Amino acid sequence: MKSERTIWILEDETGARFVFEEVLGLRYQLQFFSSLRGFLQALNEQELRPDLVIADLRLAEENFLDFISEEKNVSLIRAPFIIVSSVDDLDILRACFEDGALDYLTKPFTKNELVVKVERILKVRPPHTSQGSDWGVILDASKLTVKRDNSVSVQLTAKELRIFSLLHSARGESVSRKQLLSEVWSGVTVTAKTLDVHLFHLRKKLAKLDIEIRFVAPDGYALLTAPKTPPEQVLATVEEDGSR
Repeated sequence: MKSERTIWILEDETGARFVFEEVLGLRYQLQFFSSLRGFLQALNEQELRPDLVIADLRLAEENFLDFISEEKNVSLIRAPFIIVSSVDDLDILRACFEDGALDYLTKPFTKNELVVKVERILKVRPPHTSQGSDWGVILDASKLTVKRDNSVSVQLTAKELRIFSLLHSARGESVSRKQLLSEVWSGVTVTAKTLDVHLFHLRKKLAKLDIEIRFVAPDGYALLTAPKTPPEQVLATVEEDGSR
């Protein structure tokens, strides 16, 4: 039975589109785009977001890496995405992961590799909405947002949502840097500062909800509610602790 999960595929090569249709078409709801213009138009016009985006890095004269390097565009997508490309360059690979890609497939890839990568990402995504014990925290994976009780929701990137989901699932227990890097970046080596930068921005956003990411010695982090801590004080702590 075909899943109700939707995948948007940004690909302009006929042969590659055929492979995606053959491998994923019987499993998921697919929508194809041959240009960033059509992709952006759909993002602006369609209320529902896809569960996953698969994007070719280079489309004619367009470059998806340039597109995702702008934070406003990542927020606009509001969905996890995989990059596919015939380019096998370490710097480009790192740049894609640092800009939010959850995986990178180098062409030509095997059909089984594609299926496993897609299944893994859709499996580990947080449920559409989930609420944790007495936290009153609600994750909306389709919109990449998190809110607490009746507070306003905050917009996260795909990587920030994955980090938050891992910390939230630990229910106050410490999660090591090694585990965060392994789970969020799928074992791909990124710069040492990458996790720190994502944590820094995530902390500032969560401070608006009185939720704190606290460093736990020797090398971990835990998610804590902070109902009695004024937001401005939490932000001050974030600024002081941003180098960790």
